[in-house]
Amino acid sequence: MQNLKKNIVTIGSFDGVHLGHQSVLEHINRLARAVNGYKIVVTFDPHPRKIVNGNHEIDLLTTTDEKIELLKHYGIDEVVVVPFTKEFSNLTPYEYLEEFIYKKLKTNFLVIGFDHKFGKNRTGDIEFLKSHAQQFNLNIEEIPANTLENIKISSTKIRNYMLNNEFENAIHLLGHPYNLTGKVILGNKLGRTIGFPTANLEMLDTDKLIPSDGIYAATTIIDNKRYLGMLYIGNRPTIANGLSKTIELNLIDFEGDLYYQKLKIDIHYFIRNDIKFENLEQLKSQIYKDKCQIIDKLSQI
Repeated sequence: MQNLKKNIVTIGSFDGVHLGHQSVLEHINRLARAVNGYKIVVTFDPHPRKIVNGNHEIDLLTTTDEKIELLKHYGIDEVVVVPFTKEFSNLTPYEYLEEFIYKKLKTNFLVIGFDHKFGKNRTGDIEFLKSHAQQFNLNIEEIPANTLENIKISSTKIRNYMLNNEFENAIHLLGHPYNLTGKVILGNKLGRTIGFPTANLEMLDTDKLIPSDGIYAATTIIDNKRYLGMLYIGNRPTIANGLSKTIELNLIDFEGDLYYQKLKIDIHYFIRNDIKFENLEQLKSQIYKDKCQIIDKLSQI
């Protein structure tokens, strides 16, 4: 942990690192410039709801790795990922403050919302922190209620937009492309038969929210080079009925073997719904049109 500067700490899930979160990060960046601060975000893995509520149905907008990359992109110096366990959730508020906030993080400024709850049975709150601030030489910065409400509303809206095939609205609230991270696995190589070979992707986090079925304009970085791509999500209705859903990426102007590599894909635009064509020639013709549209759209970014 950085000791030369004053540690500015904020804590939260930051799932999606969307525009609401970015307003908090902007506040932290301004504070850091004013006090010569070192900016730290604390987040948790797995999501606390999975441990506290036993809730396994969580549609995450970002995996932990994606979240770390985005937080650093928006100016955070260090992301501390805390393994969220029952033992951690059973710390008393005082233990949480003394052992975690004070001793481990060496916090000088704590940026937190009024509704932040912590410690066993979520009995710690911002008033508890304020009452012990002098003891631990802690400056408390409170995130305004309207900012917190915007964060909650935005997270819910983004998930709903994703699930209801309103991708552009989701991207608008995110303020950046939507990420998918997966491992390239062996497929049935059907794409090669129509001139559009694809990399079949297996998601690395089963809690990650997958956008609605369809064709998307995407980019990815391979060996420090950015490639444009056509991303397909669906069950290939033209090929056969009852196939399992796949996530496939056709990279434009790429030649090589990607098997078992990890790819992080940035999804920029929704192109069209997944539809069934009468034959493979119609499908091939449409994919060519999709490719032209995707190249045109991605050339603008």
